[in-house]
Amino acid sequence: MVWKQFQSVLSKPKLLIPVAAILFIPILYAGIYLWAFWDPYSHTDQLPVAVVNEDKGAVMDGEKLEIGDDLVKELKDNPDFKWEFVGKKQAENGLKENKYYAVIEVPDNFSKKAMTAMDPHPDKLQLTYKTNSGYNYLASQIGQKGVQQLESKLSNQISKTYTGVIFDKIDEMGDGFKKASDGAGKLAQGSSKASTGSHDLAKGTETLSNKTKDLESGLGELEGGSSQLSSGLKASKDGTEKLYSGMKQQSSDIEKLNNGAEQFTQGTNRLAAGLGELNEKGSQITSGQTQSAQGANELKTGAQAVYAGSATLDEKGEDLLAGAERLKKGAGELSAGASSLKDGADQTAAGAAKVSDGLSSLKADLEKNPDMPKAEILARVAALEAGSKQVSQGTQKVAGGALPLKEGANELSAGANQLQQGQSLFQQGVRTLHTGQKKLVEGIDQLAAGQQKLLDGTKTFMSKIGEAKNGADQLAAGSAQVSGGTGSLAKGWPSLVENVGKLNEGQSKLAQGSIDLTQGIQSAKDGSGKLSAGAQELNKGAGDLASGVDSIHSGNKELAGELHKAADKAGKAKATDDEIKMISNPVKALNASTVKDMTYGTGLAPYFLSLGLFVGALMLTIVFPLVEPAVKPKNAFSWFFSKYAFMAVTGIIQALIADFILLRGLDLEVQSTGRFIVFSIIISLTFMAIIQFLVSSMGNPGRFIVILMLIFQLTSSGGTFPTEMIPSSLQTVHSFMPMSYSIAGLRAVITTGDYSLMWQNAIILGYFMVPMLAASLLFFAFKMKKFKNDENAANTI
Repeated sequence: MVWKQFQSVLSKPKLLIPVAAILFIPILYAGIYLWAFWDPYSHTDQLPVAVVNEDKGAVMDGEKLEIGDDLVKELKDNPDFKWEFVGKKQAENGLKENKYYAVIEVPDNFSKKAMTAMDPHPDKLQLTYKTNSGYNYLASQIGQKGVQQLESKLSNQISKTYTGVIFDKIDEMGDGFKKASDGAGKLAQGSSKASTGSHDLAKGTETLSNKTKDLESGLGELEGGSSQLSSGLKASKDGTEKLYSGMKQQSSDIEKLNNGAEQFTQGTNRLAAGLGELNEKGSQITSGQTQSAQGANELKTGAQAVYAGSATLDEKGEDLLAGAERLKKGAGELSAGASSLKDGADQTAAGAAKVSDGLSSLKADLEKNPDMPKAEILARVAALEAGSKQVSQGTQKVAGGALPLKEGANELSAGANQLQQGQSLFQQGVRTLHTGQKKLVEGIDQLAAGQQKLLDGTKTFMSKIGEAKNGADQLAAGSAQVSGGTGSLAKGWPSLVENVGKLNEGQSKLAQGSIDLTQGIQSAKDGSGKLSAGAQELNKGAGDLASGVDSIHSGNKELAGELHKAADKAGKAKATDDEIKMISNPVKALNASTVKDMTYGTGLAPYFLSLGLFVGALMLTIVFPLVEPAVKPKNAFSWFFSKYAFMAVTGIIQALIADFILLRGLDLEVQSTGRFIVFSIIISLTFMAIIQFLVSSMGNPGRFIVILMLIFQLTSSGGTFPTEMIPSSLQTVHSFMPMSYSIAGLRAVITTGDYSLMWQNAIILGYFMVPMLAASLLFFAFKMKKFKNDENAANTI
């Protein structure tokens, strides 16, 4: 029956031609699509990209820097894109008119910003680009990739330039380090000398500090002597001023003195006469002096009695003062008690009032309650109510009396306080009186003793009156001589006054000089104190200076050595062109992929081959009768197998044609040609089995289901983008679509060479194919039973 099926197709040109055309359906998808997009990135030189260079350049270290022009020169030799160098306005118009897929603009300050790389806050170079995504999205993406590569190249070029500059500067730094090393050596020598001098300076400042202390001490003593001198000179000046003033005032008195001397002479004469009379009355004087001595003794006795009484008064005054203190304390307590009494009376009155109110309320309640025995209770309550009112009135009176009592107690307390203060003053007066009385007694004792001495002296005086008279006579004679001397004094006095005036002027100048001297010494002393403090600080600073200079000396020696080493290292840091390239572009991406030099077409071949075989199987169902037998079927299996055998042969031919075109026509490189062909045949047989069941059993609805399956496979099989990049709902569908496994197996045999993965996917495709073949067999068994039933029914008729 299988052969009859093939004869039926071959004998009918209307069926044979469409079937023959369907053999090339897979290659139309796989071949033409892959041929068109086999390696599109190799034709980017046909993509027009406009370049606008507005860079004005800049000057760096005396050299002209024109990065924009250098970029244009490099792009002219760059075959990656179809570069067109135009103005800004022409580029914008070309982008709007879809003439360019992208526009790259180099701003006017591009080179100037490149010079800021060494600044503390450098400006990044901005390369502006615009893409025409609306015209063609993929082309704009390709253009964007090109701009990124261009950005990387520019970065490397600028890094290379600055790396060379940096190494030049390092070389210059080496010369500078050498000079600095020589200078540091000289500094070390100079700092050694400075260290010696600083130590000498420290010793000198220490000596200076000690001597300034001695100076300060000596100036202190000098200041004391100067003050004493100034005081003495001031006193002397005051004395001479008084002497001069007194002598001037007494110039007129000298004459009076002369006159007085004369009168004195006359008086001495009268004195001599009076002494004679006194000698005659001496007995009366002696008697009066005796009575005066007795009265002094009696006065002494009375004063002693008064002194004893004042002592008693002092003792009793202490008791009186203590009593006044107790009176003051008691008055205070009385005032507090009166306040407490008034408060208690107020509270008692308030409580009595509440008791009265409560009793009144109780009485009213008892009157309202007829069941209670109330006659006696009411009487007692009435009596108690009256008593509480009396208590309330009494406490009110007590409270009223407590207020005056409190006020009186306050007044008593104030009076006691005044009494205590007065008693204290009285006690002080008594003590003063007692002390004065004691002095009075002592004075009267002295008076009595003096009276006794006066009496004794009077007696002696009277006994000497005679001698006094003789002396008075001699005094009269001497006074005459004095009178003559005072006359001479009156004549020489004016000259003496004049000389004393000159002495006074000299004393004034001397006193002012001593004041100035004292002030100068004080200033010198203050200055010496500051000088001493400054000398101490200078000594400390000199010590620190010496220590610092020693540190500088050791640091300069170390600096000289390190600078010398740095100069040697900097001199060796001379980079070659290869080193500069390495530093400017230190990272190189190494392509260690399992598949290298893979084209766009190679990557999409599994997807388009699977798609072509699936569509080829679907197209066959349109021209080939999937159910109608070529001859009368003998059984269900032969009927099913004749149909699937033809579809399988057609699918194998489709796979072989597609494989041949891909391998020979497009030069598709696979890891194993035989395995590639076998796996493509397995894919074709699987698709034929699936589509045979769906279309045979359901007809056009089944064909519609096949189309829906095709759509889901196109989106979820991961033929273009990775499965992880599609929506999560489609990722779930991915595992149930046969094309997912056909694509994975083809990738394994085409690119990775993972044959175990290929056979694993082949087995999974078998899981799709075998159930579909079994389902188709069941369908034809059902059809065969129906066919026989119809045939039996026709024979019966």
